[in-house]
Amino acid sequence: MTSVGSFFGSKAIGHGISGKTLYFLSRTLLFIGLNAMASLGAVTGYAAAYIFVYLFVGLGGLAESVLVNANTPSNVRASMLSIYSLTVQAGSLLASAFAVPVVNRFGISGCWMVTAALLLFSTLLFVPPIKIPLRCPSANRSSGEVFQTSDFEM
Repeated sequence: MTSVGSFFGSKAIGHGISGKTLYFLSRTLLFIGLNAMASLGAVTGYAAAYIFVYLFVGLGGLAESVLVNANTPSNVRASMLSIYSLTVQAGSLLASAFAVPVVNRFGISGCWMVTAALLLFSTLLFVPPIKIPLRCPSANRSSGEVFQTSDFEM
């Protein structure tokens, strides 16, 4: 299913959807799928949610690859991809180690919900700050010029 997700992701990027948008969309859908896995008790519902989770994992994997390749200079890309691979492996090992106490305390459904919450938190860390266009006069700028919230000190 991850290859099907990658296929749909490549079609989306081919139609002009940015890697960041695809990443955010795939992670949001993965969050929904993980919560569905946690809440569905029937085997068929759980199996359907499981299939969709792996579809969204493939979609997100493609988006991650696009973002890494687009934002890494070619002279350090091989090193960055090695570091990326190492961190993915280390993260998988840590997640497996921490899943044992979570499952013991909250059960499998609780583990899926904790995973979904961590996924949502980490995804929100990568969402760029919202820029709200403002119109206001300034001593150094002409009146009516459009400003971004990043132009102002907080």
